[in-house]
Amino acid sequence: MRHPGLLGLSEAQLNNDDVITADLNTINVGVAGYLSLAEGSSATIEPLLSSSDAAGILASSRFSFLQDPSTLLNGFVPSGESYVIAARVSGTFPSAFPDGPPISDVSSDDESEAIVPDASAHLSHAVDPVNLIIVAHVDILSDRLWVQQQNFFGQRVANAFASNGAFVVNALESLLGSAELIAVRSRATYSRPFTKVEELRVEAEAQFRETEQRLQSELAETERRLGELQTSREDTGNILMTPEQQTEIDRFVNQRAAIRKNLRAVQRDLDKNIEQLGTRLKVINTALVPVLLTVLVLVAAWRRSRRESA
Repeated sequence: MRHPGLLGLSEAQLNNDDVITADLNTINVGVAGYLSLAEGSSATIEPLLSSSDAAGILASSRFSFLQDPSTLLNGFVPSGESYVIAARVSGTFPSAFPDGPPISDVSSDDESEAIVPDASAHLSHAVDPVNLIIVAHVDILSDRLWVQQQNFFGQRVANAFASNGAFVVNALESLLGSAELIAVRSRATYSRPFTKVEELRVEAEAQFRETEQRLQSELAETERRLGELQTSREDTGNILMTPEQQTEIDRFVNQRAAIRKNLRAVQRDLDKNIEQLGTRLKVINTALVPVLLTVLVLVAAWRRSRRESA
């Protein structure tokens, strides 16, 4: 079952112009937040990790005691906006204490003494531009998101299946380097993702979700009516239920079986379009291309023989 809160960020969602994420492939995040600048902020934000434009915002309370991840899709509508999950933030930031350094109290066993700091050493703004890397995800290094632990002859061996660890290491190396190196950008990369397959998958899941919700509501209503009919039968005397009640119960039982059959059919049809696309591509690669090459070779041979005979 797909979890809407678990995102696999591919190269399309990574900043290929920044040295931190230029050579990374996939970064997995789970129930991440997002970053945005406050109104009137003078800082500059450069996204490193972003979601797709099919994402949306959900309240954190919906993930508490979550047993069925598919319920997160109920009422979910993509905002059409890409959200920043990790970013490089830079700028000359003002102090959090614009009126001067705060006065702190130091308590001892006998008395409490207030310490007044030296106001002459207080800075209202940073002297040099500040470079920060902020990640709105506290579990980015959680093992379940990027690494598998295996036992190899008594030794624990880590096998990374995502680039979460490389992202953190690159970020640390970038922050430890010289400020002049921060502006270094990698060469452009060229990527050709299977956008058609992704569009088909998203469309199929949306259609499946709508049909599933409709069938589930019909199934719940059918089971409710069935329960009402069974509890309203007459248990006194020799007649347990009237023929009308028995007919209604049989009809609802058949209707429930038909709805469940339709649910299974919808689940089977979820990836039908993707499989059909794959079949067409296989036919083109295995049959059409060799046929075209054969025709071209025959045409070239025919034209050559004509020139020789002429």
